[in-house]
Amino acid sequence: MARGRTSDRVALVTLGAGELGRPLVIELARQGYSTVIAGPGPVPRALADEIAASGRYARTLGGDVADKVDVAAMFASIEQQEGRLDLLLFHAGSFRAPEHDEPTPEDWQELIGRALTPAFTCCYHARLLLREARGQVVLVAPPPSRGLYAGPHATAWRVAHGGLRELTRSLAGVYAPNIRVNLISPGRLGTSDPDQTAVVPLLRPGSTEDVVGALRYLLEASWVTGVDLEVAGGVRL
Repeated sequence: MARGRTSDRVALVTLGAGELGRPLVIELARQGYSTVIAGPGPVPRALADEIAASGRYARTLGGDVADKVDVAAMFASIEQQEGRLDLLLFHAGSFRAPEHDEPTPEDWQELIGRALTPAFTCCYHARLLLREARGQVVLVAPPPSRGLYAGPHATAWRVAHGGLRELTRSLAGVYAPNIRVNLISPGRLGTSDPDQTAVVPLLRPGSTEDVVGALRYLLEASWVTGVDLEVAGGVRL
């Protein structure tokens, strides 16, 4: 990984599961951000090495975004090593569909603890550095998997998504005017199921590049805050 920063702009990316994280991080590097990548497993380090090999700065952070002590340590590390933060890209909220037909109290605790609380905790710890840099937060909702638009598992997924939407709107007001807060809500990505594509008004499956385009827009949209940018081909999420 690169030893010295190659840009004055610093982004922290919290990686989640799935294929969406890599293209978002690569886009930030292309946009000139020095990137700090947080997430479990070997993926963050491999991605940081890939970015550093192109001559850009990237490093990794350990820890679990669901652990408030780990989150505090992440931002302390950024303050000490990078000295600033211009963007928090939160893509670590996870949603595990229940294996049964009706959500239980245990499912609810899992939902709040893995999908909503980490987003708020990261925003809370990021706010001082972001305020100083007049930076921004971009939350990325977990894309729905098959069966989550409707059916027995839809309740929990919709609560998680609705919670992120309301968190975005609330923090946009609380953190204004020095910090912008927006949400990207992808629809189902990459499906080749004709029955699924037929209900999409734009009549094609979504791609990771569609979501990257939304991020690219928000990075420069200096008069946009508190928005849920649905990237779903016209399907209302």
